[in-house]
Amino acid sequence: VLGPGDVLRAQVTVANDGWPIWVDLYAAFVAADGTVFYITPDGLTTDFTAYAIDVLLDEGLHFGPASVFEFTLNEHVAPGDYLFAAALSRAREPFRPIGDIATVQFRIM
Repeated sequence: VLGPGDVLRAQVTVANDGWPIWVDLYAAFVAADGTVFYITPDGLTTDFTAYAIDVLLDEGLHFGPASVFEFTLNEHVAPGDYLFAAALSRAREPFRPIGDIATVQFRIM
């Protein structure tokens, strides 16, 4: 449970025990009202956008956890249940998750 003054931090960990593959990384928050905010290096957008494109996941790669987003909550953030989601898709192809979409639920009071 988070509230005003707390830091909301989204982190990702990536591992590849298979063949090298080029991927796009997607990360998003689903707000309490159902709005989806995609995380980009420049901030948040409601446009379906990858956080990073053309990332090589080499064989044996183990990376993270690494922060992709940090925000200090204020009184303007609506209370409720939220969801963070992250997924990988083949680079520059229509979005089709590779493996499971990772999710974490959290509540803002």
